[in-house]
Amino acid sequence: MHQLTGTAFEHLLRLELQRLNPFADPGHCVTTHAVDLAESTVRIGGWISIGTVLVPSPSGRGFATAYSESQSPVEDVKMLRIALQNAEDRGRDYAENGIVTHNLLGSCWLTAKIIGSFRAGSRGGLYSVNIPFEFPSIDSNGLSDIAAMFAAIQPDHFRAMQRCLLRPTFRCNYPIGTNQPDFVIDDMIIDVKCTARKSLDRRDVDQLLFYYALAKMYDFDTGEKSIEINRLAIYFARFAELFVIDVRTDFPPDRVTKFLDWFAQKKLGRRYVKQA
Repeated sequence: MHQLTGTAFEHLLRLELQRLNPFADPGHCVTTHAVDLAESTVRIGGWISIGTVLVPSPSGRGFATAYSESQSPVEDVKMLRIALQNAEDRGRDYAENGIVTHNLLGSCWLTAKIIGSFRAGSRGGLYSVNIPFEFPSIDSNGLSDIAAMFAAIQPDHFRAMQRCLLRPTFRCNYPIGTNQPDFVIDDMIIDVKCTARKSLDRRDVDQLLFYYALAKMYDFDTGEKSIEINRLAIYFARFAELFVIDVRTDFPPDRVTKFLDWFAQKKLGRRYVKQA
């Protein structure tokens, strides 16, 4: 539930960044990609599964979804397309009037279900798609949580001077939906966290450094030739606080160079050459 709430909030924040920065680059929409792939799976005769019941997860924490083969795959996938179209309509409404409505929050919740629960794999050369359990259902407590986090936003955290990239991809072969930062504002990569504790986890810093290295190695897949990233940030949504690391002052230059050399050799198998 917490992950679903966080993903829905991130989608709503994406809409706010588009409203604050009309020049924002929307990037690749994971939700659209997921629904397009689901429709393609139906056309080629792949497997469409639908969540039928929640069962205790193997880890003992929370619940997992049990799936069964869909008896009406065309209609089930059509349900995803309708939810996506509604989300796009509500997003356009928000861009025009800036009013957070219950319908807007609900569309963000369903968008999060597609993003968080959609899986596409391969079975016998054909795709298999899982549709979330009770997909159309919306949790009212979750919507209240999203609205509270959104009301605490300080717009100045997210106003851009030169560029605003939403879920940008890198110029490398990572699939859409994997290894994408939440946002890039000017020279800063931002990851959004909706955790109940405001603590800096080493894994979160490692993820930011991973994005930083990819930006150095490949650049972002935009119309710009090169984007210089100098700052890495985590936005703690429940506290409305932006924690910023400035690579130029918070890390010794020689450590940054050694890290990039290590990353190039270990992750990419090649030598790092500093950009001019």
